[in-house]
Amino acid sequence: MPEITKFQILTNYFPNNFPLDVLLGNMKPKSWQEKRAKFYFEKILELDSVLRKIGRYPLYFLEFYPTSEAISKSEAVEYHWYSYMQDIYILKERIMGIIGSLKNDLSRYNLANPNDANRLLDHLKNNVMSGLKEATKFRDKHTHERTARNFDITRANALSLIKKNAQELSLDIKKLDGKIEELTEKSKIEYADMAYRNNGEMEKLKDFFAPRFGHLFASINGHDHSVFKID
Repeated sequence: MPEITKFQILTNYFPNNFPLDVLLGNMKPKSWQEKRAKFYFEKILELDSVLRKIGRYPLYFLEFYPTSEAISKSEAVEYHWYSYMQDIYILKERIMGIIGSLKNDLSRYNLANPNDANRLLDHLKNNVMSGLKEATKFRDKHTHERTARNFDITRANALSLIKKNAQELSLDIKKLDGKIEELTEKSKIEYADMAYRNNGEMEKLKDFFAPRFGHLFASINGHDHSVFKID
C-alpha cells in the first residue's frame, strides 16, 4: 500500500475534524468555523485537481493528439503548451487565493498571537511564490517571447499552412511532411521534458505547502496539529 502523502494528510484533515455533510454541502454549517472549513476544503480540492492535471502534461505532450486531419499535430502541440501555461497560472492564483483568504479570516479566530499567524502565512506565500517562479516566468514576462524561443513549432505550423497550397506551388509534399514531423516531434519532446522537470518542483511545492497550511489551520481551530509533519 503506497505511503500517504503530505497533501493527502491535508485533505483528510477536514473530514476527520468537521462534519462530512457540511463539507459536502448536504447540511448547513452550525458555526462560522464550519462554514470556513467547507470553504477551505473545497479550495484544497480545487488545488489538488489542478495539480493532478499539471502532473499529466508530460503524457499530454507525448500522446494526447487528435486522429482528425482537421487539426495538425503541430497545432495540438501548441494548444497543449498554452493550456499548460494557463494551468500553471491557475495553480498560482489558487494558492495565493487560499493564503490570502486565511489572512483575511484570522481576525475572526480567537488567537492569542495573530501576528505570528500572519508572519507564518507571509513566509508560506513567499516560499510558494519562489517555488513557482521558474514555472510561471514564461507567463508573467512576455509570453510571446517564450513561444518564439521554440521556433520549431512556429515553423511547423507555418509549413502546415504552406502544405495546403503545395500542389498549386509545385512543392514536394513528402519533403514538407518530413520537415513538419521532424519539427513537431522535437517540440513535443522538449515540452514534455520541461513539464516532467517542473513536476518535480510541483511535488516539492505540495510537500512544503500542505503541512504548513494544515498545521496553521488546525491550530487556529483548536485541533491536534501533530499529524502535520514539517521537515
